[in-house]
Amino acid sequence: VWLTPQANEPCLAVLDNGTEFPLPTAAKSGTQLRIDTGTSADSIIVIIDASADLYGKYFYFRAATKGISCAAGKITLKNSTYKISLSKSIFPSGVCRFTLYNGEGTPVNERAAFVWHKDTMRLNLSADYDTGKNSDFVTITLKVFDDKSRPIAGSFSLAVIDTSQVSYSLNTGNLLSYFLLVSEISGDIEDPSYYFQHPKPGAVDVLMLTHDFAKYDHAGPFTHPGYEKEYKVTG
Repeated sequence: VWLTPQANEPCLAVLDNGTEFPLPTAAKSGTQLRIDTGTSADSIIVIIDASADLYGKYFYFRAATKGISCAAGKITLKNSTYKISLSKSIFPSGVCRFTLYNGEGTPVNERAAFVWHKDTMRLNLSADYDTGKNSDFVTITLKVFDDKSRPIAGSFSLAVIDTSQVSYSLNTGNLLSYFLLVSEISGDIEDPSYYFQHPKPGAVDVLMLTHDFAKYDHAGPFTHPGYEKEYKVTG
């Protein structure tokens, strides 16, 4: 459900349990940046709009993953919604940040999206254990393949736990979820590996909006810091 508030109109979000949260008052002038990752299976649709007083002005757009630009350009907003369709193939797996800058280079909007190409290594772990014999060891075979089913040679570590003593879930965090998701956004994420096992666009979008909402304070004047003349550590 999309909500379009009027300028200076107060809005209130009410949860099912009755808890109320006042929403920021809508300004008369501003820009809008939306990211659609669910409509197309192979593309990310960027939607940019602005209030009428900003029509004809130019803005800069940038999409980056881990600080590396994947797409960038200069746009001019007109009396219509500006849409950009970007192929997901140009983005590596991970959190991508889409930022809109005004003509002075000041960020005015930012959204984050999660891209997952399922390009991780594939592990095949099997155990050879004869339950009919009183054996005190188990033979474990590990086979590793890349995303194109080609075998990979490398050094790996293995941990064995007793699930009757330690609870374990496939959705709990691991190295993959930490480097590609958890370390890139703020807040505590419950069962981060869920978004790799079940990459549903709707669930991921809600996660990005909840944990990675960016708010910029444009009330004061913008100043550029000067060059440092020396490097000094005091204490």
